[in-house]
Amino acid sequence: MSRVLRIYEEVAADYDQVGPAFYEANGRELVNLVGLRAGDRVLDAGCGRGACLFPAADLVGPSGEVIGVDLSPAMVALVGAQAQARTPDGGQGLANVQVVVGDAQAPDFPAGSFDVVVSGFVLRLLPDPLAALRAYAELLRPGGRFGATIYAATFGEGWGEVRRVLSSYIPSKGVEVASPLDPASGLAGLLEGAGFGEVLVVDEPFDIWLADPDEWWRYMWASGYRGMMDGIPAADRERAGVAARAAAERLREPDGRLRLPQQVRYATATR
Repeated sequence: MSRVLRIYEEVAADYDQVGPAFYEANGRELVNLVGLRAGDRVLDAGCGRGACLFPAADLVGPSGEVIGVDLSPAMVALVGAQAQARTPDGGQGLANVQVVVGDAQAPDFPAGSFDVVVSGFVLRLLPDPLAALRAYAELLRPGGRFGATIYAATFGEGWGEVRRVLSSYIPSKGVEVASPLDPASGLAGLLEGAGFGEVLVVDEPFDIWLADPDEWWRYMWASGYRGMMDGIPAADRERAGVAARAAAERLREPDGRLRLPQQVRYATATR
């Protein structure tokens, strides 16, 4: 089992369930930016817990369809159960939603199958983002639209000591990994290289508010940060938690909460 698959199998039940629903909020913003319309057929590549999938289903309506693909069977099972539990107009489940286990880098569908492809916080996880973008372009009909989000920046000003504490427990990797998606022009260049036009890439601030250092520490294990946290050896995790929460304690706002600043990178393009 690959490391990425193992991590997301482990985090699936808690993913976006601790603290504010960061991915849900950004998923809704992304599908609005990409301009979904009633009747669209949409692929959500790397659907996770449905942050893009469910708002997309609302926008395309009963005449449209949204297919979510994720490498993690646990994620797919949870999203499928969520879809079945929803009862629009008194019915049973979302008839316009399908979720399947599959590779978000190379979704197995015929060329020209979709009006829209979206990908929320997935591109950084893929071995070859350019190959993925080329695959998405191939899956789109002429004039089809693409939208993606990635982290542009994490932690933010003031969190330097917390970052140093975490880095001291992850000596082999640290808390940042270089990516061909950096900077914004890098992502724009990849999209253009994959054959997309009308490329627009913008970074927007997004503050995550957490009740206290304990909730922050749980959030770190129940979000995309899990990949970084997984680098802490099991024997050191309790000590790392004590040290990191102590550092975070000094960052409390006057009301006692913690503000975790993020920058979200939104990209849209057309086929």
